[in-house]
Amino acid sequence: MSTGFAERAAGVATGVLFMGAAAMKVWSPGEAVSAVAHAVSPVTVLNVTSGLVITSGLIGVEAGLGAALLCRPSRGVRHGAAALLCVLAAVLAVRFTGPSAPACGCLGSMVIERGAAGAWMDVARNLAFAAGLFLTAGGREVTGEAGVARRGGVLAEARGFTIVEVLVVVAVVALLAALLIPAVAAGRARTRVVRSLSAQQQIGAAIAGYGTDHKDYFPNFETLDGAAGPVRMRGEVVPTGYFRAHMGFWLAAVGPHDEGLINLARWPAIAGAEPMGEEERRRGLHYSTYYMSATVAADPLAFTEPIASSHPLDPTLLRGMRWSEVLWPARKGLTLDFALYRGMRDDAYVAGFCDGSVAELADASPPEPLVPQPGGGPITIVMSTRGGVRGVDR
Repeated sequence: MSTGFAERAAGVATGVLFMGAAAMKVWSPGEAVSAVAHAVSPVTVLNVTSGLVITSGLIGVEAGLGAALLCRPSRGVRHGAAALLCVLAAVLAVRFTGPSAPACGCLGSMVIERGAAGAWMDVARNLAFAAGLFLTAGGREVTGEAGVARRGGVLAEARGFTIVEVLVVVAVVALLAALLIPAVAAGRARTRVVRSLSAQQQIGAAIAGYGTDHKDYFPNFETLDGAAGPVRMRGEVVPTGYFRAHMGFWLAAVGPHDEGLINLARWPAIAGAEPMGEEERRRGLHYSTYYMSATVAADPLAFTEPIASSHPLDPTLLRGMRWSEVLWPARKGLTLDFALYRGMRDDAYVAGFCDGSVAELADASPPEPLVPQPGGGPITIVMSTRGGVRGVDR
């Protein structure tokens, strides 16, 4: 293999790596900004604007160097790219190897729960590419007549980018990235909202079908010791709270063997690790990102003051509710996309209602003030509606 071929191959491979990294950051700007914020957190705390600016700059640098490496770069460009790879490898080694590593690693590695092993693989990858660039960079560049090569008897000037040209490309790409990132993020956020609306419509139909088959009851689990649990699911005792079981584990009642429903409703990887214990996972349970309202699992009195704030809650109020007890089906929420609500993917309020309709709510403020959720659960719209199934969420 000739030195020229090795030099060209190393440049193309690294250029593709940089271009792919920039593209992945543009495609997943939220994760990219989170990674940048985590990386610089020991030095400063970034707000949204500064995070976008720095991420856009990184995208511009990666895209500019990638383009330069793909188009017969100069020796300075190759060394600059190798130096950047070493810097990013150092960032990975220092900041991305602990249990708090963010979802997006260096150079666009959008993999959840990769842990220290995955981060060290990225370190090794970056250092390997950097070594390839350094080792194939060749000798010192010359200019003038000495920089003219004879190819097939014809004089040809050695091709390469000057540092000024590279900086211009980087600036243009960074500007384009800064303009595109908000639009791409908004488009992806809207896609997630539309997907959530569709999913909750299907989930609402599945829960309604459960009621048809079970004497008009919403999904319900038996508690063995009040609101604190444990509860009985599918004939087994599961050590979890009564309201948590109904909000997150309703799949155990509605579709324990329905793979389509499980894949539709379970906790999404993009929102982080599934909030389950090892015992729950061992039993084959699935936690849903589309929380079913806690109000369908207790008497409406449990969602009135001062009863809602009392501890412990009267266990006689913990009973399954019937669909016929809902006073305002079109206004009472049944499900809520909790990953969207909590800002783990975006900042949106997407809910399904007891009449089968779905809607993206303007905000998280219901017509009446929320009450504390019995048992200490999340105080959110749909989950802790004043008056329970007799109240309204819009």
